[in-house]
Amino acid sequence: MAVWIFALLAIIAIFLSVATLVLPKLFLHNKCALTGSCDRGIKSRVGRRDQSILYEPSPSVRRYIKKYVLAVRDGDKVLVCKLSKRFKYLDYDIVVFGSDDKVRCILNVKELPAETGYTRVIKLPEEASYVSININGVDDIIFPSRVLSRVSFVRVLIFALCSALLVAVTVLGIRICCTYLFGGLFSESLLVEGKSTLFTVIIGSVVAAADMLLTLVLVLIKNNKGASKKAGKGL
Repeated sequence: MAVWIFALLAIIAIFLSVATLVLPKLFLHNKCALTGSCDRGIKSRVGRRDQSILYEPSPSVRRYIKKYVLAVRDGDKVLVCKLSKRFKYLDYDIVVFGSDDKVRCILNVKELPAETGYTRVIKLPEEASYVSININGVDDIIFPSRVLSRVSFVRVLIFALCSALLVAVTVLGIRICCTYLFGGLFSESLLVEGKSTLFTVIIGSVVAAADMLLTLVLVLIKNNKGASKKAGKGL
């Protein structure tokens, strides 16, 4: 009996791990659409307690953000932008790249810029080497995001098929374990009994349908709100 209890717990643990971690990571992850930055460094400065590089963003971004500075202040890597003109509201993404040119994270910043013409100082991850800025919205104008790729229908379909297969195998495994745990002398006959099989199919179908519904909701949230972004924190 101890063997079947262990098998039952192992099946449940594997199902939860694959369903909540492995499959979403493989098929529902919003990948960054950018592979690098086209921003141009135009000036560098090294002081006693800090160092900084002045960048000029891409032409499309330059209409709203004229320049920005990447600096190291007291051991913290920070970014501050100089606006092209005054705005009441600004929404932008900071794509952070490491020294290996791979995306480390995407910071989303929403703020009401001060009258000074500069954004607030944004703290960057320690591994940040350079960034790329994308404008999502200015005042009442909203732009389509170009940072994150949307989860395609093909990936959703593959995820749904893999999830359905996973649910079927899991329900079958749980049924076998429970049958040998509680079936006693009639365990083998219960495995092939018609009503028991029908009950297993019904349970599997309900779980699979709930899983697919949850998948659709998750995809809509990730596609519309950029679930892979982090909120940019100011200093």
